[in-house]
Amino acid sequence: MLINLSMLYISNTDMLSYRRFLILGGAVTFAGGAALGYGIATGSQMLVLLAFGTALVLVHLLRRRVDELVVDERLARAGEAASHRVLQLAVPAAALAGVLLVSAGRSEGMLLVLVSTAFMLLYAALFAWYSRRDSLAY
Repeated sequence: MLINLSMLYISNTDMLSYRRFLILGGAVTFAGGAALGYGIATGSQMLVLLAFGTALVLVHLLRRRVDELVVDERLARAGEAASHRVLQLAVPAAALAGVLLVSAGRSEGMLLVLVSTAFMLLYAALFAWYSRRDSLAY
């Protein structure tokens, strides 16, 4: 199968609105997630990798064609708050699940504990770095 590289060229007439990007990106994500889930259910590692990689490339190509990516300070702050809340909930939950798995004699729990610890240390280091950088800017 030949890929026409001229299709990847972006002209101003081929640009997408942000709303259309959200719709198409959502459809690509949904289809990629469905294929990924099917690959996991059937045990096909190749399908999982192919579905994830294809969805990632397609969303990237769509994002390149957006003519207006509106990100104001409110959206940036909402994204920061959402990611902070996920970090506050998911990392301790994974650590607790890891501790429970280790106490049940399962070796997989140690991986969860180690990854959770790494995320907590990375968060603390980045928080200290950003705090120091921002305080020196004033």
